Amino acid sequence: MKDHNKRESQILTIIDTLGEATAARIINEISLSKQRFYVLVAPLIASGQIIKRGSVPNVFYTLNADFESSYIKETTDMLKSKAFKKNIEESCLQIDGEQREILEKNFYTITPDGREEYGLDAFLNWCHKRHENMQKTLENYLQTIDKYKRFKNHQGLIDATHKIEESFKDKIIKKLYYLDFYSIERYGKTRLGQMILYAKKSHSRDLSTKVANEVKAKIEKIIVDNNIEAIAYIPPTEQRKYQFMDRLREIINSKIPLINIVKIKTNIIVPQKTLSKIEDRVTNAANTIFVSDERKFDKILLIDDAVGSGATFHEVARKLIRQKVAKEVYAVSIVGSFNGFEVINEA
Repeated sequence: MKDHNKRESQILTIIDTLGEATAARIINEISLSKQRFYVLVAPLIASGQIIKRGSVPNVFYTLNADFESSYIKETTDMLKSKAFKKNIEESCLQIDGEQREILEKNFYTITPDGREEYGLDAFLNWCHKRHENMQKTLENYLQTIDKYKRFKNHQGLIDATHKIEESFKDKIIKKLYYLDFYSIERYGKTRLGQMILYAKKSHSRDLSTKVANEVKAKIEKIIVDNNIEAIAYIPPTEQRKYQFMDRLREIINSKIPLINIVKIKTNIIVPQKTLSKIEDRVTNAANTIFVSDERKFDKILLIDDAVGSGATFHEVARKLIRQKVAKEVYAVSIVGSFNGFEVINEA
């Protein structure tokens, strides 16, 4: 046991000295077998003292800066951190079960180094970074969540049909649903908003799978409740190594027919998110996205990940109806803008 503790201390000291280290570097520094190293490092990771970053073959071990251990020197910042943690404990006493549940369900962040944080811990860290009074901020956050919750029906869907009707007067889309807003005031991107953004930006299969599994039931409910006969996925407007919409289609895997919508290649690719005017987005969608299907259906559901201007939905729906592929077009986006049809440039 004494040797075990000594070896653990050596591992922590090496990582602390180097800032980050591979298994091979640590094994070489303290003359350990590979098997012995993994036996020692596993509980250090599980206890939160060490963070394992990356994946094989590029795996690095770093210290968790928030973990208090005797081998780390007490600094002014850490003393401040202790005072903050005491403040957290006092504030937590005023958070009831329902409030905690709301935070767990809604408050979500992705750290600059790519770690997911959610719930109470994420909220407290958010307050700490901004030097916010936690109790007052909690009250404000709960009020904000309640405000946006009122836009959702009993199934948790947001009816955004009026938004697209205000922007495009011809009223082509029968119903437009959001599963959530992309962002809210003060707190920025919602949970789904952040997950969608980083699933796409980081080409993350794991995060894409998580989002797809979370939204699957709601999309399938829309299909059933509206007697949808076929579905179509809006093709991505930007080339990526891994496409979120491909994973969404795999997860939903509906048995009803899939309409073929294609995005043609142009000499110069102009992603929708680079266009700030709705009329430019309409032109982009009209001249680069086409319906490659001759089957006929009464009701078709269009699915997209994020709706900003609504131009792509509108143009694809117009083509489906004009070509008599659909009599009625419904649409659902995982996230959408709250104030009118803002142009979402990030996602």
